[in-house]
Amino acid sequence: MPLTKRIIWFIIFQTLSIAATAQKGAIVQGVVTDSLGLPLNNVNVRLVSLPDSFVVYTALSDKQGVYEFDRVMPGRYLVLAKLIGYHAFYASSFSVAAETITCNIRLRKENTLLREVEVIESQLGVVTEPGKVVLNLEKDILAAGGNVLDALKRALGVNVGSDGSIQIKGRDGVAVMLDGRMLTLSPAEVSETLRNLSADLVERVEVISTPSASYDASGRGGVISIRLKKSKRDGTNGSLSLAGGLGENYKMNGSAILNHRSRHWNFFGSLSGADNRRADRYQMNRQIGFMSGKSDFAINNYDLKSFKNLNIKTGADISLGSAHTLGFLYTGLHNRMHSVETNNTSVYSSGSADSVIRTFSDEHRKISNDALNINYNIRFGDGSSFSFDTDYLKYARRSDETLNYNFLDANGRLYKDVNNLVNRSPSDISALSVKGDYKARISGYSISTGFKSSRVSNKNKREVYNAGDVWIKQSFSDDNSDFKEYVQAGYVNVSREYSKKLSAELGLRGEYTESTSSSLTKGGYRKTYFDLFPSLNVSVQLAQDHRMSVLYARRIARPAYDDLNPFRYFLDQYTYRDGNPDLRPEYSNTVELSDVYKEKLTATFSFTRVKDYYVTFTDQDNATGVSRSTKRNLSSMRGWGLELAYDLSSAAWLTSSLNVQGYLQRFDLGMAENVVRNGTSWSFSSVNSMKLKHGVNAQIVLKYESPSVSGMYDFKSGYALDVGLAKSLQGKRGMLRLSVSDLFNSDRERYSSNLPALTMRARQKTETRYGVLSYTYKFGSRSDGGAGRNAGNDAERKRISN
Repeated sequence: MPLTKRIIWFIIFQTLSIAATAQKGAIVQGVVTDSLGLPLNNVNVRLVSLPDSFVVYTALSDKQGVYEFDRVMPGRYLVLAKLIGYHAFYASSFSVAAETITCNIRLRKENTLLREVEVIESQLGVVTEPGKVVLNLEKDILAAGGNVLDALKRALGVNVGSDGSIQIKGRDGVAVMLDGRMLTLSPAEVSETLRNLSADLVERVEVISTPSASYDASGRGGVISIRLKKSKRDGTNGSLSLAGGLGENYKMNGSAILNHRSRHWNFFGSLSGADNRRADRYQMNRQIGFMSGKSDFAINNYDLKSFKNLNIKTGADISLGSAHTLGFLYTGLHNRMHSVETNNTSVYSSGSADSVIRTFSDEHRKISNDALNINYNIRFGDGSSFSFDTDYLKYARRSDETLNYNFLDANGRLYKDVNNLVNRSPSDISALSVKGDYKARISGYSISTGFKSSRVSNKNKREVYNAGDVWIKQSFSDDNSDFKEYVQAGYVNVSREYSKKLSAELGLRGEYTESTSSSLTKGGYRKTYFDLFPSLNVSVQLAQDHRMSVLYARRIARPAYDDLNPFRYFLDQYTYRDGNPDLRPEYSNTVELSDVYKEKLTATFSFTRVKDYYVTFTDQDNATGVSRSTKRNLSSMRGWGLELAYDLSSAAWLTSSLNVQGYLQRFDLGMAENVVRNGTSWSFSSVNSMKLKHGVNAQIVLKYESPSVSGMYDFKSGYALDVGLAKSLQGKRGMLRLSVSDLFNSDRERYSSNLPALTMRARQKTETRYGVLSYTYKFGSRSDGGAGRNAGNDAERKRISN
């Protein structure tokens, strides 16, 4: 048996052996109300262990004021609740030994002498902690009727580019998880998946900048974890949503969520569909000197895309007894896209028009992304637990594209035959993973350990028909590529509270990676490597109003499959991109130092060093005028960052969350000229929630990004302003929302390069300004059977709600 398999089976055996000696945990729950007994939504509730004052869990209360912590280990605890405009609540300490503990919370408003002033609860749905931001999309007026990618654009500390690339605190290479499952797709495919996923189906989004060792090491920029909705209420309940939008093009979508929960099982499902149209524009000017003089290439591209999406989620959690739960989950994301694209490349020689290449593209693309999860969970009497997950993902993309090339002279006349060809590029990705996680508390230490084994296969094929021109035959030659990746991993996390003011968590993850690739045109390779990824989280209460944290994580970013794929993708005769099979993984070391003042102001200093940092490079052949873009490793990248986040309640009707980030980055390009690029940038975000008259709530989000440097490109500044209104109807079962995204149509990407290898400027604009009118109606039970009750079957009912 190979050594790696022996290691994996040893980890499995040891983990199961430990789990076999353990027992189940408890539940702490309650209802948060105001002084009049009315439920409070979106209250930040924390479970704090004693005597060390370590925050074990954090939760947000729902619209009925209900909060819940499960898998609580035996010991002494207290509950802390905070909401802007209310006095902080500290519950009396209690011991956890029984299956269910109920701790109801009543918050008292600040400024109680000013009776004419109504201090409202926070409408932002944002919880900020060192290294982590939790977003409640149900509270986001602008998210209704939209998609998840657009919702991330408004998230504090998150930047989304025009091409869908995602950054956390200025760091790219972000990994995305959907319902606890890593999306093993390329960045472009991940962004397209999020763009096609309805935000109405999402319960919360967690943005984690420095993940612990329990997370996959992939994603040097951090992890975004997306959790889809699943009700915890007894009986049958759900919601229906319908939305329509209009900008330059139309947008329509609808969704339905259904949940039925009984004593021993929980069935849940959701369905959403969308019919949208979007226009993308791209312009680029390149200057080169070859042959007898200087030449200019001006590219003008317009792409009108039509999307039809269908998202399905269905599953069940079944209680098999007092300590066992079996769960099934299927998620299907299906998308059909029709693209009609026009591209004009105008060639100028010494300032005079020379020729034009006019390309027409008609593409039909179908994507299916199906995932199945089977989960088995055991809870033991001493509070420890063991969970076992098996995940299978099947991603299939079918693309049929008809291309029409017209070669025109300076007078607009054809100087060679029109060329028509058909390009078919099917892609299939399958991923199978098995993992186990064990959590326990031993002699004052909280310990979690586990393993994961995954296999990913990516097969790409290119079939080209009717290629007549010589350069087209060479550029679009038939090819097959087959990429496989195996990752075997194990981890351990240990945390302890050493005093009332000091706590620490130390983690270590090991991953063994084996990857193979083969191609008809580029040959093949085999790579193997083993790496260790430590993590650290230390929290110190320096004073009554100051809590300081130090976080560290080492992570990896493996190249996306498309970036390794040697296929060439031509925009025209003079412009193409291709993959780089020699691309190496990136390794990052990130340190964050945070200080939280009065739970309102958080200041964070960060430093990141990335080895083998890879970015897109554009090279041009001055003899032929051909421009080639590909990913390439730099020597390194170093980045320093400072972030200030402030939660502000400036008036009885206004709640704001402000965020300012500044960065200094140094890129060592490692080129023959030994070019070193330095860049400074900063960004500002403001999320504002207002309570207006007649029960109307409003939301305004402003984001600004200063000029910046990334690799060989200089980016210009950009900003966007989003506004929205919401009103409850039909006894608060219905919610009507109206929103406008990118009110001034200013969200665009502009960049240039003046390096010796390339002189160019470009502009990329995606359709971002549109208005959306949506209505959501909730039906069924409004009460949570677990709130304020200590029924004998509470533990069983709560187990199947996870």
